[in-house]
Parts: sequence; structure tokens; C-alpha cells
Amino acid sequence: MGYIDANGAYIYEETDIADPGAGFSELLNQGTRRVPALVRTRVVAELNDDENIRQVAAERVQEEVDGLRIVTEEPAPDWYWRIKYENGETAIGRRGDKSVVFPGGEPTVEIDADWLWRIRYQDGEVAIGRKRDGTVVFPGLGSSALSGLCLVGDSLTANRSASANAELAAATGGRPTTVVAIGGQSPNQIVAMYGGAPGTLTVSGGVIPASGTVTVTADSANMGNLASAGVRSFDGVLGGVPGVYRVETLGGGAYARSFTRTTAGMAVAIPNGAPFQTGFNYRRSKLVIRVGRNGVRTQTAAAIVEKIGRALDWAASPSDAIVLSVPAFPGDEKGTANRVQLDALNAAIAAAFPTQWLDDSAALTSTAALDAAGITPTTQDQTDLGNGMIPTSFRVSSTDGHWNAAAYGISNRLIAALGNAKWKD
Repeated sequence: MGYIDANGAYIYEETDIADPGAGFSELLNQGTRRVPALVRTRVVAELNDDENIRQVAAERVQEEVDGLRIVTEEPAPDWYWRIKYENGETAIGRRGDKSVVFPGGEPTVEIDADWLWRIRYQDGEVAIGRKRDGTVVFPGLGSSALSGLCLVGDSLTANRSASANAELAAATGGRPTTVVAIGGQSPNQIVAMYGGAPGTLTVSGGVIPASGTVTVTADSANMGNLASAGVRSFDGVLGGVPGVYRVETLGGGAYARSFTRTTAGMAVAIPNGAPFQTGFNYRRSKLVIRVGRNGVRTQTAAAIVEKIGRALDWAASPSDAIVLSVPAFPGDEKGTANRVQLDALNAAIAAAFPTQWLDDSAALTSTAALDAAGITPTTQDQTDLGNGMIPTSFRVSSTDGHWNAAAYGISNRLIAALGNAKWKD
């Protein structure tokens, strides 16, 4: 039987001629099929014998490794994970005792005031970062601190003092507290600002440019409108492009609106009325929401309940949310048509969210609350209670329904009591 030599050539022998199963065509096919493998073997052998080629290949591999700064050794057993500098110092990581290591210093670019630094997904959600209050966010491992609180609402929430927020944080185990509220805003505006019911924006020319800022000519939710001159900014995503929506109240009913993309990229066409999704930073915090005071006369109870539901749907843990009642203001005294309307709204909210409902307004409408706050009831307080109103000692004045520090103190106790009973993280 013949054979194929090292060069891929078939060497015939006499037995080939006598073998009826291995005629010339079959033998030729066998030789042809073996050619690619034989050629590859020969080429690899010759390359391996070339010292210059071996050296160049080794240098190229080393360049790739150096560029990636790969840590090749096994991590120490007391680390969950870590990323190290070339000198062996840990840049960022988490130890087995759950302590964390972060790069120091301030960020090199301007970001919102809540964060020291952060890395975000394309949709704006934070993948990893550290807030100024010390809360840290890790991929897959959650936060090293308790979840924060996000207080959402109108002036009844916006008017909370820093000390009231600090008091609530302390009463809930040190949870960092964020306020998402603007006085005078409707449920639609508030829930859009939180992220539950995104408003829609129209940009000048119908295009987000490859970089920089574009003017926003319309906002369906009028999100960020202030009662007086000022600026509000919202991180979010418009047409798949992460950026910052800025609203400047100029006064006299005039507003300057713009959208600035976070990073440069391709220009993106945006249809009129494209949804602007914000609130990525808030949704993992425990939601405490109070809306409806600025809608009780102009919207149906069902419409307000629907917006509250949208807010809870946006929250990462809807069951952990707390939905606060809408308090009575002067003009809502017991027996009035306004009071009937207000009571119907609160009843509808309570029925829709029974496990999240907290009627702190009713709790404040009592001598027990005054006693708890160390306040001796005045004659006006007694009159207020008789009219089913929160006592003036808990309000800014007898003609104003907004709350004072004592009222927020009682409300904080109630929020903390319910929250601490239901929150596990």
C-alpha cells in the first residue's frame, strides 16, 4: 500500500495497482483531502522555528496585558472582589467584612449634588458610586448602608426643614433623606418629577445634537416650574439619550428649558412629545409620598389615585412605600362642601393603598398629638379641633394650612414607626 510523504505527495507502491478499492481517483482524493492539514502543520512548525516571530508574538501579548492592567493573581481570601493598581494597592473593592474601599477625591466632571462620584448605565441608573451622605452602591451587592428615603410631594413636603429631615433619618436608623418636591405643583407634575409618569418634551428642530445643548420648546407636565425665579435640573433619558433637563423660571410666566446630553455621540432625531424619563436615582429609596392638596379642587379623586399608583409602580419596592394623607386647610372645616370633597379624596387613596396608607393628618387633629409635642392647647386649638381642623399650634398660622416644625415632628414619628416595622433593608 502506498503512503503520503512529509510534503503531501502520494508515493505509489505495487500493491496499489492490485487493490480494486483504491483506484487512482480514490487515491488522488485522499491526497487532496490531507493537503490543508499538512500545510498548516508545516507552516506552524516553520513559524515556531523562527526566533523573531516568537519574540514579536510574545511582545504583542505582553502589550495587551499591560494595556488592560490585568491582575493575574488570586484575590486575597478576605476580599469579595477588588480592582488593583499596578503597585498592588486596591483601587476599589469590598472586603469579606463588608467594608468598602473607594478612590478618593472629587469627580472631574460636574454631576448632581447628591453624588461624590458614580458610573451609570445608559438609561441613567447608577451602576456603582458613592453619595455625599456616605451611601454606596455596588453592582450585585446592593448598598453598604440602609436604603434611603425619598420624600415626594408639594409645598407640604418642600417646606420640611433640614432639621426635620435629619430627625426622620435618625428615627429610621440613619437612612439618608432626599426631598423631591416643589410648592404649588399638581399630582401630575410631582409624579413626573419623581419618574412615575414621565412628561413629554419637544426639542427645537426635532433633533438632539451630537453634543451640547438643545432648547426644549414644550413640556407636557410643566415639570420643574417654580413659583418664583430659580432653576431646577433633572437627570434623565430623552429619546434614548442620557442627559440633564434644565428648567429656569424667569418670572411673569416665562420659562427657559433645555436638554444637555451627558456625553457626545450621534445626533438623534426626536419626535415632538417624546417621553423624558427621570427619577433613576430615587426609585430604590423608600418612597414617602403626599400629593393631592393642589389637585383636590381641580382633579377627580380617581385621577389623583392613578398618579399615586404610577409613582408606586416606579418605586423599586412599592410595598415599602408610605402614602400620606392630604390635610385640611382653612376653608375645609367639617360640614363644608370642600371638606366632603377632601374626605372623599382621602378615602379613595386609603382604599387604593391600604397597606401603604398613613393618615398623619388625622393623628395631628387631636389633643393627643398636642400632648405628645408638649403643647398646651390654646382656645384657637380647641376651636380648630371642634371644626375637624389641625390645631393652629401645628400650623404656620390660623389662616394658613401649612405645617410648622412641631407638626413635622409628630409626622416623623408616625412615618418612622410604620417604616421601621415594614422596611427590611
